[in-house]
Amino acid sequence: TINKISSSGTGGILFLDLNANATSNLEIYYKAKNNGIIDTLVQYFYISNGASKIAANIKHDATGTEVGNLLNNNTVSPKKVYLKSMGGLRAKIRFPNLKKINNLGKIAINKAELILPISAASDAPFLPTGRLTAYCWDKAHQRKYIPDNASGNRYTAVDSRWLGDAVFDGKYRTDTKDYRITLTGLIQDMLNDQIQDNMFFVAPNDPISIADFYPTALTGGRTIIENNSQAAKKMKLRVLYTVKP
Repeated sequence: TINKISSSGTGGILFLDLNANATSNLEIYYKAKNNGIIDTLVQYFYISNGASKIAANIKHDATGTEVGNLLNNNTVSPKKVYLKSMGGLRAKIRFPNLKKINNLGKIAINKAELILPISAASDAPFLPTGRLTAYCWDKAHQRKYIPDNASGNRYTAVDSRWLGDAVFDGKYRTDTKDYRITLTGLIQDMLNDQIQDNMFFVAPNDPISIADFYPTALTGGRTIIENNSQAAKKMKLRVLYTVKP
């Protein structure tokens, strides 16, 4: 544990790899004094044997911050979107005017890409989180893969529109300072009234593994997305479509 009184600066997050090697373990020491003689025993509880369960308890406190104020007033669309890993913060996104495209006729979405630029100077002193993912709700308001990330696992079946992890993307781009997530199947389903509440979520994710939708304790990253319509770079959805004859 750290000494909070004597600690200063911006702080940080310490990660412990409990599966580092076969000898990773929890050691419990027991000391007893008998006739002035101290006797010490130790018991080893090994972790990385495949049978052990590991849990993390993480708490977030946004009291007195801009994030806390936004959480207490969710009736407005903020000019900055705050995302935090380890189950901290996610963004709920809707496109209220999206279905107006249907007025043109039968629409086939060729490609839809959500572009999420970071807010200016928000990459210091800490780098933005390495990856974002997207997911939606089912009828019971439980997390559900969107078609563009439905690779097939214990949560969902393979969707024929899934084009691979690299195409789905979501990784932070240091050259353009933004994230790009493919939402082609999701936008098509929205136009066809197949997405519950016509909304979805964007949240931080493990930058190494395939983009899942459950909070992960494998990264401590956070990022601030620009959502100000007056900014030079702002959140936007780029859609290429065809009007069917």
